[in-house]
Amino acid sequence: MFNMELDRANFVNTTSIITVDSNSATVKNLIDRNNDTKYTSNGYNSTTATTILVTFNTSTVISRIALAGHNLKDFSIFYDGTTTNTFTLTGYSTSTIQYTTNSETSQYWSVSTQTVSSISIKANEAMTASLEKSLGEYYIGDSYHRFTQNPSFDEYDPQIVETNFIHQMSDGGTVRYFLAEKFRATIKVPFVSSAARSELRTAYKSRASLQFFPFPTESEWDGSMYEVNWVNGFNFDKLTSNIIGNGFTGIIELQETAGR
Repeated sequence: MFNMELDRANFVNTTSIITVDSNSATVKNLIDRNNDTKYTSNGYNSTTATTILVTFNTSTVISRIALAGHNLKDFSIFYDGTTTNTFTLTGYSTSTIQYTTNSETSQYWSVSTQTVSSISIKANEAMTASLEKSLGEYYIGDSYHRFTQNPSFDEYDPQIVETNFIHQMSDGGTVRYFLAEKFRATIKVPFVSSAARSELRTAYKSRASLQFFPFPTESEWDGSMYEVNWVNGFNFDKLTSNIIGNGFTGIIELQETAGR
């Protein structure tokens, strides 16, 4: 298991940079932040290969890739249009993103930092040969900070907050209208080194939304990732103890962004 991360928001942030060879009407599902709605190929069932191409407007530095809610069994991911341009993985049992017998429906990879113009997923076969290839969410990004250790049970407080509207009817009964549910979390982070504090400060000062991965793993990842805002102030100037070598401590409050 890898530790939780704060990363840059998804670089795949518009359908205009995505090219597919079938069923383009479902491309929007790749970035709607809902693993259950999927891009699905059309006419590429059995073992006919299909490709999802992301072309960036400018050369882009990446170090993280994630696929959530997919059915790809035999597939590879490469960059700049050449199949031999494979990504070197860091800390995984496999060396590149090339699979022939994959059985995981959600996968997260930390890759050696690479500057790319485009990234391609070539899917040769679905887990069930008679089905079309499908993918729920597609994340490409870069890391701000990987926590050196996961927080203890009392240092991490995640919750899903539901927004709804209750309307009272003339007969005294009520009607409940569900609007949305959003992720929120509070993380207390002790023993933060000066280098780690600098990474967190960079993320905070970006004044931009972030991608939060609670516990990304190579296998058996549940696909949980959230686009969030860091909503409280930066408070990592407090020492963890009266020994300066123990580093700093602070609290991060995250709230999911609008739009899903």
